[in-house]
Amino acid sequence: MARMCRGTACAAGMAVLVGILASARASSPVAHYSFDGALWDATGNGFEPTSHRPPGTEGHSMFGQAGQFESDDRTRMVIDPTPLSGLTEATFAFWIKPESWDGSPRFFQQAGDDDCRFHAPSRIEFNMNHRGFREGDPTTLAPLGEWTHLAAVVEPDGGLLRLYVNGDPIWSTPSDGMTSTEAPFLIGAKEDKYTSWQGDHFDGLMDEFFIVDKALTAGEIQDLMANNTLPGWPEPTPPPPPVASVEITAYIDGRDRLIIRGGTMQWDHLDWAAVGRHGGLNEPTIITTTSRGQTILDGVEWVPQWSAEPPDEIRSPEISSVFTGLVPLLDAGIQTVELEVLSARREVWIVEQPSAANDYAVIVEFNDNMAIAADWYTIRLDYVPEPGALSLLAVAGLGTLARRRRTG
Repeated sequence: MARMCRGTACAAGMAVLVGILASARASSPVAHYSFDGALWDATGNGFEPTSHRPPGTEGHSMFGQAGQFESDDRTRMVIDPTPLSGLTEATFAFWIKPESWDGSPRFFQQAGDDDCRFHAPSRIEFNMNHRGFREGDPTTLAPLGEWTHLAAVVEPDGGLLRLYVNGDPIWSTPSDGMTSTEAPFLIGAKEDKYTSWQGDHFDGLMDEFFIVDKALTAGEIQDLMANNTLPGWPEPTPPPPPVASVEITAYIDGRDRLIIRGGTMQWDHLDWAAVGRHGGLNEPTIITTTSRGQTILDGVEWVPQWSAEPPDEIRSPEISSVFTGLVPLLDAGIQTVELEVLSARREVWIVEQPSAANDYAVIVEFNDNMAIAADWYTIRLDYVPEPGALSLLAVAGLGTLARRRRTG
């Protein structure tokens, strides 16, 4: 009669066997966010992140540029559909350079706290499919202002959950495999809500975020740290260049929303003084646009019209006149609009991305509340087309428009 295996020794042996079987299979990245100039899935698998408050990018990272996450601005990346669908094992690997460890910042999360979560309260904690562990003071394991590599490994059911810091194994616990939820996958946050507590948002730089379809070994994690790839992995797919961009400079006091739809632009004033009107002034909104590298509108100065003339500051909610000369058009061929804040005293974020539901409009909110007087804000919106779509943004035959002189 065959001897039955029972007890912790048997469980440990099974975990080792599962790990050996998993390591024999070739790996490939499911999603890869390099933050090099754009929020883009460099695998080409199409798991593109979206967010009303995406992180910016900056240079001087481990490899190229890095994502700048701000807890007070509640920045985050939202990937929907999730790249974890159908996986039975996985590795999450990325670099961080934290600026603070206040609150309980998430490196990533999907669904509830016990479903899929990697965060850092008083200890670095990883949870997957109602299994988890926490180990080590984050201020020691990942010091502020320094680059640290983190990796969380999920072996199949019967294996282990494992945590690595700078390639060194820190802790492990039995694994029940991957969570089965189809909820969106978030990087840098717990949930996609404006009202979420800023302590749930990662504060600092993040770079080279990989989701791999295999439980990598310690040696593979160390190779990934050193080379930013593994043998047999394909070359990263570069992001598509934006087909057009719109740069806006405006004098903001309070809270206002900019609405762009087709070839039109309009301000929706919410509170305090309307755009350009603080202190009885009548400052213009300055518009510069490009299409495929060609300048179309060059510093055009549009003075929005309101219900009353200056010096009235328009202190009640109101919709401005419409600017109708916006070229290139924002149309149904645009998959997403990416925001880069070039100059801002307070918050700027995208409230709505183009969709059939809003007649393909992008809405950007400027929030200068809690600041004294008004200030100039400058943003750039990059139009990124639907992959393979033929956009209506063609501007053949349009010459460069000369800068108009300010009016009003």
